[in-house]
Amino acid sequence: MNYKNYEYLDAEEKKKFLKSLDIFEGLSDEEISLILPICRNIKFKEGEKIIEDKSLGDDLFIILEGEVAIELEAITPHFEITIARLSSGELLGEFAMIDSAPRSARAKCITPAECIVISGLKLREILDNDHKIGYIVMSNIAKILSDKIRKTNRRLLNFVRKKLF
Repeated sequence: MNYKNYEYLDAEEKKKFLKSLDIFEGLSDEEISLILPICRNIKFKEGEKIIEDKSLGDDLFIILEGEVAIELEAITPHFEITIARLSSGELLGEFAMIDSAPRSARAKCITPAECIVISGLKLREILDNDHKIGYIVMSNIAKILSDKIRKTNRRLLNFVRKKLF
């Protein structure tokens, strides 16, 4: 499904779109209807920070368009290392659904970007009130995080190989 022009889709098209995302895979139309009202569309400029490292926040971001760098501050202050580049259909801020710890990295737009922003507080209320939805979404988040960790491990291994050999 096309990620562009989400804000112009009617409710049925938005439901269909949300159901196509990994985080909501397995939810019914009725279950998606509970999540739809807590979604909003936000546009970001190139260079704009979506998430600041060590900040508090619970919003989830689904990239509709554009590219976002996930950065960590290196040992040298004011020197950031890009650990991942995310684009259309990918998720940011999913750790906030697991715990209320400060953000673990910075997310900065490499290009202008458009995201669906979902209130983590309101999503957690839905997940707490309907354990079936909660199980499905949290299971999907676990799969997403597992995949990200595997990709990060491969990138780290490739980096170490280049440095050693």
